[in-house]
Amino acid sequence: MTDVPWWVLAGPYAGLAGSILGLALWFFRLRHSLAEKGWKHTSRVWVLFPIFILTDSVRRLLIELQVIQIVDRTETALQYTFAALGWIILAIMVAGMMLDAWRRTRQST
Repeated sequence: MTDVPWWVLAGPYAGLAGSILGLALWFFRLRHSLAEKGWKHTSRVWVLFPIFILTDSVRRLLIELQVIQIVDRTETALQYTFAALGWIILAIMVAGMMLDAWRRTRQST
């Protein structure tokens, strides 16, 4: 293991801790409170965001600690894969919010 400065590893560690707390919050309270307020689809897809942050933080941490050896094509493929995954998760979350908003407006009229 190399001597990586603490400030380089602060981001992945913060992402790891935040995503674990976000997953715990979703499992224990957030999912039910969102569903009770009428956000049925959003409460189901909200869990994808902390999972994405968790996997990306682990990837960055493994790269910084040189557990994963960086080869140009491999790193580029990982970056593109995680970027595409982030956009897909964002699209799913926006679609869930739009479905909930559309369903709520139909119920109010």
